[in-house]
Amino acid sequence: MAQKTSPSDVKAHARRIKALQLRAARLTYQQIADRLYNGDRGNCWRDIQKAISAQEAEAVNEVRAQEVLLLDELARPQIKKALETGDDKAVMAVLRIMERRAKYLGLDAPTQVEQTGTGGFAVMVSPDMLPPGADLSAQEASGVVAEGEEVTQ
Repeated sequence: MAQKTSPSDVKAHARRIKALQLRAARLTYQQIADRLYNGDRGNCWRDIQKAISAQEAEAVNEVRAQEVLLLDELARPQIKKALETGDDKAVMAVLRIMERRAKYLGLDAPTQVEQTGTGGFAVMVSPDMLPPGADLSAQEASGVVAEGEEVTQ
C-alpha cells in the first residue's frame, strides 16, 4: 500500500509530530490547539492520538522485525542439521520456528468461527488444515452442525 505524500498530507503529519512534541513538553491540549489548530482542541487531541498510534505501530513493527531476525538465526543451524542428518529433533525445531515466524508475519490464513442464532456454529477452515486425502464437497465444507449434533464422516 502506497503512503500518501501530497503536500497537505506531509503538512498534517508534520503538525501531528509537532503537537506530540508539545504534549511531551507538558503543554495542555488547549495550549497546543491555540498554537497549531486555531483553538480547536478536539482536532488537536485526535491528531495527537493518531501520532501516538503511529509511533506504537512503528515500535511494534521494529520489535517484530528483531524477533524474526532472531528466529532466522535460530533456524539456520537447525535447518542445516535437519537437511543433512534428518534428525527428528532438528526437524521439529525447524517446524516450531517456522510456525512462530509465520505468526509474527501474519502468513497463516485465519480460521473463522461463526456463531449462529440457533445455538449452533459453523467453522470455516482453510484446505491446508484438512488431513491428507480428505476430500470435502462444498456442501460438506460449508455445513452447519447444530449444538449437540454428532459429526459423521
